[in-house]
Amino acid sequence: MKYFLAHLFALLLISITAQGTVLAQTVRLDENIITFDKLSKTIIPFTADKKPSVSIKQSLEGRYSLVFNNGKGTLTFDKPVSAGTYTITLSDGGKTASAKWKVLPTTLPTQSMRKISSVKLYYGKQISLSSNLPEETELPAEQFKIEYQFGNEQPNLNNPYNNIWRSPYIPASARKVRFGVVWIYPPTGERVELFSKNVTPDQTPPDIVCNRSIGELRSSSSMLNTASQPIDFQIAVKGIGVDYEVPIDADNSNPQVSKSIKATLSDVESNAPADIDYSSNNTKLIIYNGDEPDPTAAWTANRTNFYIEQGEFDVSTGTFPITITVKNLPRIPPQQTRILRGTVAFKVNAKILNRTAGIYSELQRESCVVSINILYQSPEVNFEKQLNISKSKSVVFTAATTASAQTTQENTGEPTIEEKAAAERVRDSLYRVRTLTPKILEVMAKYPSWRVWRITSPTLREEVQVYLIRIGRNVPTTPLGAEIPLILHGIPKKNGKFEITSLRFGNELLTKREIDDTMLSFLSDILSAPFDVEGGSAYQHEWFSVQEMEKEQELIYSLADKAGYYQAKATLRRLGYYRHSGYALYEADSALVRRLKETFTPNIPRTPGLEAAEKACTNSEEINKRIRKRQPVPQSMIDEGGSPTDCEVVKNYYIQLASLVQIGKAFILVNMRTGEPNIIGVVSIEAASSRYAEADPDFLLNALYGPIKSGILDVAELRQFKTKEFEKDEVTKALVAVRGSMLTTNAENLYDYCMEGLRKGIFIDRTASVMAFPASVGGEKRK
Repeated sequence: MKYFLAHLFALLLISITAQGTVLAQTVRLDENIITFDKLSKTIIPFTADKKPSVSIKQSLEGRYSLVFNNGKGTLTFDKPVSAGTYTITLSDGGKTASAKWKVLPTTLPTQSMRKISSVKLYYGKQISLSSNLPEETELPAEQFKIEYQFGNEQPNLNNPYNNIWRSPYIPASARKVRFGVVWIYPPTGERVELFSKNVTPDQTPPDIVCNRSIGELRSSSSMLNTASQPIDFQIAVKGIGVDYEVPIDADNSNPQVSKSIKATLSDVESNAPADIDYSSNNTKLIIYNGDEPDPTAAWTANRTNFYIEQGEFDVSTGTFPITITVKNLPRIPPQQTRILRGTVAFKVNAKILNRTAGIYSELQRESCVVSINILYQSPEVNFEKQLNISKSKSVVFTAATTASAQTTQENTGEPTIEEKAAAERVRDSLYRVRTLTPKILEVMAKYPSWRVWRITSPTLREEVQVYLIRIGRNVPTTPLGAEIPLILHGIPKKNGKFEITSLRFGNELLTKREIDDTMLSFLSDILSAPFDVEGGSAYQHEWFSVQEMEKEQELIYSLADKAGYYQAKATLRRLGYYRHSGYALYEADSALVRRLKETFTPNIPRTPGLEAAEKACTNSEEINKRIRKRQPVPQSMIDEGGSPTDCEVVKNYYIQLASLVQIGKAFILVNMRTGEPNIIGVVSIEAASSRYAEADPDFLLNALYGPIKSGILDVAELRQFKTKEFEKDEVTKALVAVRGSMLTTNAENLYDYCMEGLRKGIFIDRTASVMAFPASVGGEKRK
């Protein structure tokens, strides 16, 4: 019997312990109680068979009332209780039951307070709060809410708490915005503010855009002057503008979909016209004679000889069209040119007027640095008079008014860009030529950017012969007579010299790549300058006629094909090395570009950490926008972004992304002079940096002069490059296509894919816009 009673008592104790802190099975209260010190009324419930006595450490004697009825009771504190840790003990018959009560300061952690206290709000943007609850707050997240109010609109009080939270977009009608974090006390529903702030929103300023700015010759009065007068002209600066499409208002008519409204051009104002910053180190102009500074030209830009004639903000276009007057440039000898070269820093400003909110944005100031490279002439250069040729019948001027500069035709309309460029090339070619024969004029008219001449100087021929022997070419070691032709192909440059594209000595041919790699500079300088500074012959030479040039070009094709000079992979690394090869160039389709891009220049992956940082940083969009425009990100944009640490993560990611060089286009170089296309290789270029890049007539030329090295493939590499690639998925274990695999083609490798595309004609022919000559098919020129 004793054993039975002892066993029963033990089971009773185990049952009591399992149920919590209980006094003789009659008193129960929560062991852990958490509240905040600004809670105006705290209620602590308990249950008991009879009314217990109460003691509290630290003492709160007289601060509470005890109510007990029918086995249920409450301890009620009608005033806020100071922060601290308290122990509540209920006693009855010498036995006790205790609870720990933590009263926390009514605030958020220090770091969170710093973040959200410094939040700046802007019309048309969201409130973005990045915060954390106190570590001691072991309460359900459902008890915490985020509340906000836009101006006089109804408060929005019960948004679930999230440590990264964003509101709808702020309307311009809200003169004040209130937001905060509250805790709702379950027994009474009392709302306790952990944080609250009233903010007057600002207006986002516009961005000044000047990364596409250029300076061009606008007009010249030098043709009207005499040789005794200095040279004056004007420069037009274009491309400095305002990116005004910044948030200005919000459309919250649909509670489920909040929309930001952008500013328009009519909302932009400027406080002052553009001005030149003469004190800037970026304002520096030098007069050049060819490629070198002119030591005789003493001229420094100042407010009297280099000043803005017109620089007001154009409200119709959102730009600062600037006209600069250049005066008193030093006199130069007749029939010569100079170049005004350097950079100029322009001070411009703009702001946004938010009419609904009744405020202006901060005045956005920017120093735009513009490159200046203006070729100008002496007052007495006048081609019609110098050549004594009627402008209406001149071959030179006829060539200048044809679009292609390869045929002559009547042109009664306004000259096109191509026609003006052709005219400029022709005139540049004339600067150094003293005597213009009909043969030269005919060449200039048909081939403005190509010359062929024979070197007849015995001394210079011997120099070239020694050079060819030195690099291991098969030429005799004894002096050769004039019967072995020494022929140069060259592109005229603005300084009167030529860029040598090939050299033929008998049947020995050197292409531009080998010339660049092996020819000593002293010999290259001599060969590239057949004229002296007075316009006469620097060495003995003879110009080829159009017919002789075309025949010579066919001979060059034959020698180059036989020796394989244009087929090495190194040739593809620079357009100048194959531009005169007579090959065709085709732009590849998107499938091939994607395969190359995702294999050689893949994107930087986005991570969950980045996604969280973009949500926490309120200025993520602006940071990305400035980096894409290659503008600096001010520290204030980081500090005022809600979470400086997260804004730094966002900035670093987009800087890395902006510096990533990615394949944007690919081109197939093909020898089309045989019946079957003969692929030379594939060349890849970078993606266009802006929407204006593709419109630039020189974009493709410039890009192919510096292609992406990893995207250059020769024939052997194309044959080895599979069109498809698969990897096993770690989760599903299934094979998944990767790196831009080309799933819609039956071709096994890229070479077969390119050949199939060439035969079907699916690639775009870009030969005419890049190559110096049309590609040939079976010896006939392609139409």
